[in-house]
Amino acid sequence: MEPLLRLTCDWLERNVPEYEEPLVLVQGDTGPGNFMYEHGKVTAVVDWELAHWGDPMDDIAWLSLRTVQDTFTHLPDRLREYQELSGIPIDVDRVWYYRVFAEATMTTLRPNEGKNEDETSAVGRPVARDIGNGLLYAQLHRRLWLEALAHVMNMELPMPDLPSATELSEWHHLYDDMLGSMQLIVPRIGDPLASQWTKGIVRVVKYLKELDATGRLYDSLEREEIARLIGHSEPIPSAARAALAEAARSGKVTDEDYVQVLFNKMQRDEQLLRTASGALHERTWPPLI
Repeated sequence: MEPLLRLTCDWLERNVPEYEEPLVLVQGDTGPGNFMYEHGKVTAVVDWELAHWGDPMDDIAWLSLRTVQDTFTHLPDRLREYQELSGIPIDVDRVWYYRVFAEATMTTLRPNEGKNEDETSAVGRPVARDIGNGLLYAQLHRRLWLEALAHVMNMELPMPDLPSATELSEWHHLYDDMLGSMQLIVPRIGDPLASQWTKGIVRVVKYLKELDATGRLYDSLEREEIARLIGHSEPIPSAARAALAEAARSGKVTDEDYVQVLFNKMQRDEQLLRTASGALHERTWPPLI
């Protein structure tokens, strides 16, 4: 099990909220992506495979998660109406618990989101998905997961240094040339799916542009951080991350130090994806009250 998921599951098990009120039917993935509308009103809720009897704050947490993905309302106003109509008060601490639970659930449901299922065999094959969208949302949920976990564990996670590239490669201008060409191409694509996926390719090119400029520097910073914790350096980032994960599993690295390294990497990835992410770059957990 990935150490972050193990750490999260251990915390969830130790901190199950006390809830003695009547159980409710929890839909399990509530939000605008699962609402159907007619004439401006919600007429149905779909996607019930996670439904169960439980704590109503579970659904509120999922609603707040969906609000980050698909902004659709000012959540505190809707929750105030919810309290008035249902008589169920919003318990902020319980909502934060289920926010952590929701992100852990999404990780176990989609362990390969944003990645090739088989990176070796997939090379050269057609990819039947919007790779840009998958990249951005995998990063968004990684960030939300770490932010929620840090909140419930009362961890102060200082921001890492995010240095910029001091020298660009001689071919770097080709990224802007390609993006300029895509600006002309995308509006001329008649197939909606092809247009959407091409926009995803544009996002990937924007990411690759930043990665080419700063990615090696960020990898070096990450390897240095890991080396300070585990006592030796590794030649490549994947080996360093594997060594750190093993040290975290065996207790040689504290949970706090492990989360800090993951947080630092997440923030650097966030910086690399800032131009590709657009509005998602600014979004985080919405206020509840």
